[in-house]
Amino acid sequence: MSVGPGFEALFLEAAVRTPWMARATVFAFGACLGSFLQAVSCRIPEGTSIVFPGSRCPACATPLAWHENVPIFGWLLLRGRCGHCGIKIHMSYLLVEIAMAATALALYFLHVEGRGDPAGFCRSLALAVWLFTLSLTDIRHRLLPDALTLPPLLISAFWSFIHLAPLFLKAPMPTKDVWYVFANSPVAL
Repeated sequence: MSVGPGFEALFLEAAVRTPWMARATVFAFGACLGSFLQAVSCRIPEGTSIVFPGSRCPACATPLAWHENVPIFGWLLLRGRCGHCGIKIHMSYLLVEIAMAATALALYFLHVEGRGDPAGFCRSLALAVWLFTLSLTDIRHRLLPDALTLPPLLISAFWSFIHLAPLFLKAPMPTKDVWYVFANSPVAL
């Protein structure tokens, strides 16, 4: 599935003209994804919305200000503590944001700068985000909710059917000899 004839060309042109800016953008986007998937991995098992309310302190439930909610820098700015009650915020928040940012950057190097394939980068990044979310949810709650496992399963089954069905329709049917060998083999039931 293509986004459009000009999307990949524009993406690649921007990456070639200003590679440092493209890399910084991908790193920042990956950190934002890491921050968001932390909220997803905490809120879906609890049955709460992943959008509202916004991020808040786990102890005092005070909403975070915009500058406290900036991935990586917000945690460093607050020195790993809540700006309101002073409770220590676990380092896993920072580590997941850095890991997701590094993963996004590695996938960017592999797909866009290595192969010139921005669509492959998007697919791989979506898979990485899903796997990170499943891993975090499993580590924190020892639970994999249906809301995280079933949609990708259905999407991948549909995607596989669309791409593999033409191959099966064009494949030659087995001859009578193949069926005879199968039916008379000692393994056949």
